Amino acid sequence: MSIIAETKRLSLRTWEAADREPYATHCNQPRVMKMLGGVQEREDLAADVEWFIECQRRFGHALWVLERKGDGAFLGFTGLDRLRTESGEVPELLHDQVEIGWRLRSDAWGRGYASEAAYVSLDIAFRVRRFPLVVSRIHPKNAPSIRLASKLGLERDRRWEAGGGLRVYGIDRRTWFAQSDRGY
Repeated sequence: MSIIAETKRLSLRTWEAADREPYATHCNQPRVMKMLGGVQEREDLAADVEWFIECQRRFGHALWVLERKGDGAFLGFTGLDRLRTESGEVPELLHDQVEIGWRLRSDAWGRGYASEAAYVSLDIAFRVRRFPLVVSRIHPKNAPSIRLASKLGLERDRRWEAGGGLRVYGIDRRTWFAQSDRGY
């Protein structure tokens, strides 16, 4: 396990095999998965964790485990994914794009954890990894995620939308630097 980043309240770190159980327990609940395609099978959750580990190994970034510093509680994940068309869920025009994503257990909602961790993730994307663009695909009825994307400076870009019902939001490096002075 490696710590990727820390804030006053949170740690973002790489995944390990022991994270499969808290991920399945806390992040695969009907309330959490409502806008994300519904509750997943255990095999799909295991495949998620394997992809997060592989993404970190291959690309140097992933959707990282999000832990609360005070008690080490597994809160979910936040970070940078690499979109791939072979999943069947990503249109060709988004292949190989970097996507910021977040999924937190429901008892962690409304406490600012997602925005805090997402801000740090975007800062890594643009300051450390020097990506030119980061996108986020969000269900049109997921108002909290749309608000978070807006708070982070992401704007809807219909050019990236190609069916599937998800809206695509994005922010480029220049825009991030022009508005990223709030920090965590």
